[in-house]
Amino acid sequence: MSPTVKKFITRSPRYVIDENDSNFLLFKNDKPGSENCRAEFIDISGTGVAFIVESDFAPNFGEVIKLDFEVPGYQKVSWWGRVVRINEYSEQKWWKQTQTYEDLVFVGVHFHNLPEGQKEAIEKALYDKFKKIKIQRRKEKKQAIKAWVKTYGKTILI
Repeated sequence: MSPTVKKFITRSPRYVIDENDSNFLLFKNDKPGSENCRAEFIDISGTGVAFIVESDFAPNFGEVIKLDFEVPGYQKVSWWGRVVRINEYSEQKWWKQTQTYEDLVFVGVHFHNLPEGQKEAIEKALYDKFKKIKIQRRKEKKQAIKAWVKTYGKTILI
């Protein structure tokens, strides 16, 4: 008997939009005459985006929608995506009780046939953002250690 091997599919790293980034996107379905809807941008990866929208304007599961958004550190992108996830939105913080918003919906969209060059450009822009964040965190950590040593360093040596 041979063991069953399951294929492991990795997820693209997600960049969570912060307050310095453009935090909205526009979307509309592929039906003629449909209007643009504005949504709050949550995160982005090389394969898709996630956003929050009022439940009245939420797209349907499996629907193909057109997205217009700005990639942090890159440029504006317009492309099609398929809705692959719809959930009632709830703020999940590990330090406090989960708060659910009845009128908001979390929507996950997978890019539909995104050209390889565009995907690589998005991934590079996100990689650059991750790199900047890592450098900033190192600086902050180094400053915190220096402050701690300055405050408590002599007491430990005595």
